[in-house]
Amino acid sequence: MRGAAGAPLPPAGIVDVVAEHDLFGTAASPDVAGGANLTAMPSLHVGWSALAAYAAWLALRRGRPRLALLVWLFPLLMVGVVITTGNHFVLDVVGSALLLLASIGAAAAVEAAGRRLRPER
Repeated sequence: MRGAAGAPLPPAGIVDVVAEHDLFGTAASPDVAGGANLTAMPSLHVGWSALAAYAAWLALRRGRPRLALLVWLFPLLMVGVVITTGNHFVLDVVGSALLLLASIGAAAAVEAAGRRLRPER
């Protein structure tokens, strides 16, 4: 069995369901870097769920700290789903986490710079 890019899938029996059941031939992408399909890098599913969990955690962490910890189950479950369905590799998940951390850091840096430039009242 082969994935969307024509590369063999891992022997664990994971099937790329999108490539397997693609009725219109839209899932196939050209081979990149010798057969690697990087069209799903980083995983938007994991990135979005982690961003949503981060926003919910920020809103809940002071008033309801136990509930704030539960929101992290959403991205963890999403990681499980995208890995077990074979639509993403572990590196896609790592890429999403790194991109989210870099975005949060950049937003914090811009906010800190804005505070320094704002005149005191």
